[in-house]
Amino acid sequence: MQFDIDGYRVLKVLKESKTGAVILAEHKGLGARRIIKCLSEEHPDYEQLTREARIMQRFRSEAIPIIYDIKEENGYTFLIEEFLEGESLKNYLKRHIKISESEILDYSIQLSEILMYIHNPAHRVLHLDLKPENIIVSDRKMKLIDFGSAICREESGRKQMIYGTPGFCAPEMTGDGEINCSTDIYILGKIFEYMLLFTPVVPTGYKKVVDRCTRNAKIQFTESSEVRDALLALKKKKRTGKYAEGVWFAVTGVPTGYHGSWFTLTLARHLKKITEAKVLVLDCNSDSNLEQLEDSVPTRKSQEYSFEKDGVTIAKRVFSEDIKGWRGRGYDFIICDFGKESCDAAEIYFEKKFLVGSLTPWTRAEWDSALSTAGYDRHTAVVITEGSRQFGSEKMDKCVVIENRTFRLSRKVTRCILKALK
Repeated sequence: MQFDIDGYRVLKVLKESKTGAVILAEHKGLGARRIIKCLSEEHPDYEQLTREARIMQRFRSEAIPIIYDIKEENGYTFLIEEFLEGESLKNYLKRHIKISESEILDYSIQLSEILMYIHNPAHRVLHLDLKPENIIVSDRKMKLIDFGSAICREESGRKQMIYGTPGFCAPEMTGDGEINCSTDIYILGKIFEYMLLFTPVVPTGYKKVVDRCTRNAKIQFTESSEVRDALLALKKKKRTGKYAEGVWFAVTGVPTGYHGSWFTLTLARHLKKITEAKVLVLDCNSDSNLEQLEDSVPTRKSQEYSFEKDGVTIAKRVFSEDIKGWRGRGYDFIICDFGKESCDAAEIYFEKKFLVGSLTPWTRAEWDSALSTAGYDRHTAVVITEGSRQFGSEKMDKCVVIENRTFRLSRKVTRCILKALK
């Protein structure tokens, strides 16, 4: 099918049938991209396109495409709307495979707020076709497209043909029940269920919210604002909990900082692998051992103060007095590599502190000095990479001692880490 739309250059036909198409086009004068939906007079939903335009004209939100124009030419109606950068939620989740509990909460809150916006008395619109393909993720912001099945709430009591998607339909859409706000909320709950398939760590209380959306609980949501408030309560509880600003670890190398840097990077990679969490490493020692890794970053995803390695963010040259400035940035685990220096000047609560290095007769003095530092106590774990505990002092009795000479994280170290997270 050939498309000649006045003022636009067709870039790509995204969908096509005998009686319609969805096109990615470029405005010839502005050079801006647009999405153009076109239907012929023969299409059964020919009049629905005009209704979709009228409904979407009500909205002024970054989360919903702007309607620029609607044209009729040569037996076709063309609906011209804003092109939203990003990818569908379906493709986003398939590409990332796993998302963190913070992400699923943030995305769920954003989606519930979009429903609040279209449901509110000023708009009174029901979308009725929420699905992963109709949700766009752009720079961790959620956007909603395709209002082809949308109706005004004034029409919700009428019996009419409602187009939904199998697996994301409310029971009343295929029966004789009344279509209302709870219909969209039910479908939203099915979106939440879909995201759970990609979440290894489920936020506490999240499944109860899903059950209330999908009517699997005695108390059900009837307004989208109730969904948003319940999700915000979960997020607030998470923020005010013990690990509101992430779990912090301190690592010191004894007697040199080399073993500590190795352990820091290995620990970071391990946490990233087993939890799919956001992990931050702060290079807090003057030797800057971790900074040398920047040259090996293949994608050169590097900035002035940080770079990424194996999915872990590494911040360069962070002084003790600057460490607190990295709090509250959304990282689940933060590991401070202090090299040969003490962690007591950081003024941060560390859930676990690791002293890492070789323990031999000639390094015993350095170990005694490190163990005597005020910053180390019963939360300290001693990781011996070379030598033996027999050369250690009685001060080690208050610590968890792990002899780990293989230069990899053993099961003992893993258990030590997981114990700290309980």
